[in-house]
Amino acid sequence: MRSLDTVKRTKLKSLPNVLCFTAAILLIVALAFHLPYGFFTFLRIYVCGVALYMAWLALQEEVVEWTVAFLLIAVLFNPIFKTYLSRPVWFPIDLIVAFAFVARMFVKS
Repeated sequence: MRSLDTVKRTKLKSLPNVLCFTAAILLIVALAFHLPYGFFTFLRIYVCGVALYMAWLALQEEVVEWTVAFLLIAVLFNPIFKTYLSRPVWFPIDLIVAFAFVARMFVKS
């Protein structure tokens, strides 16, 4: 039987994967459908928040490359100082960022 501490650590380790997977799915959904503006506002908030959290985790693990990558994603998707780009420009950016989130799930530091 696993101890409570082990269960808590396991859940904490899976949280970044769940957040990254959800961010990747939301980015792909944004590409596939014409959605209302409110969805894209939510997408910015969610992706920025997850990117900041992932950058903080990477900083704790002393992985500079992931820290910089996720900080750049957070800046690009921040909901306060918005980056206004056309839909054709956002398409490859969303794909790359979705790939980065998925890649982070599988790369061990």
